[in-house]
Parts: sequence; structure tokens; C-alpha cells
Amino acid sequence: FVQEEFLNRRAKGFLERHLSAPGQSHLRVDGLPSAVWELLSSGSLAPEHPEHPSAFGSSTNMPAIKTGFGQLHNAYQTAGKDLPEFTTKTSTFNGAIDHFWHTPGIAVQSLLDMPFGADTNTDPDVFPPIPNEVWGSDHLAIGVVLGSSPRSSPS
Repeated sequence: FVQEEFLNRRAKGFLERHLSAPGQSHLRVDGLPSAVWELLSSGSLAPEHPEHPSAFGSSTNMPAIKTGFGQLHNAYQTAGKDLPEFTTKTSTFNGAIDHFWHTPGIAVQSLLDMPFGADTNTDPDVFPPIPNEVWGSDHLAIGVVLGSSPRSSPS
């Protein structure tokens, strides 16, 4: 994700119009999943979605976009956890824009904790914009330990 100072007004306006509350950045302000989230979580993006390329005038008869590998699962949801409140934070934007997707049949054994929240006793609201002298990247690391899911035995 490019830092805010490098975003042009149009891109920044798009983000402000389409991203919702912190921790819900996979949802747009109108409550629909973002195009990327929809494509990865369902395996396709319908031409009616407001972020489908046909919505931007590139083609009016463009079909649904399909991944070719079906539905993926978000590791945080597989583990029964909420998405991080954010994985990037600037002075004007924060959002969970980094995700770990996996195919079905994978078990999430553990997740890397975020450096804020209940586990760390650090309020996300006071976590500083990044990068800074402590956090050298504009993205916080996400990490997942994966394993194979136990297969159900035949009945």
C-alpha cells in the first residue's frame, strides 16, 4: 500500500468513499465486500459489483471474473478470530489491508499477534502512524502457522 503522501486525490477519494470502519476494511461503506475480498472469498466477481472493471466503463458486457481456484478462506476467520483492526496506519487512514488466504482443508494452528489490542494492553487508537522510528514498514506483519485439517473418517 502506498503511503498517503504519494496517493493522488482521486485514489485517496476512492479509498475514503469505499472503505468503511477500522477493522472492517474488507467492506465498503455501502456494506458490500470489496471486489478483492469478494473475488478471493467466493471465487468470482459478478459484473454487477460496483468495483467490477465494467463499472468503470472499460466494457459494458464484461462477464464475471473467476479465479480458477475456487473459494479461499481468510486465516483469521478460519481460526475464529476477528480481522485485525488495521495492518497499516497513516495519519488519515487505517485498515486491515493485508490478509492471509488459504485453500480449504488447511487448519490454522496459530496467528501472529498484532502489536496492539487486548493481548498487548495497547490501545489501537494510540498506536502511531507507520512507518516510524520503531516500525520500519508501512505494514504490520501478519503471520500464520498452518497445518493439515484432520480428515473425517468414512462412516
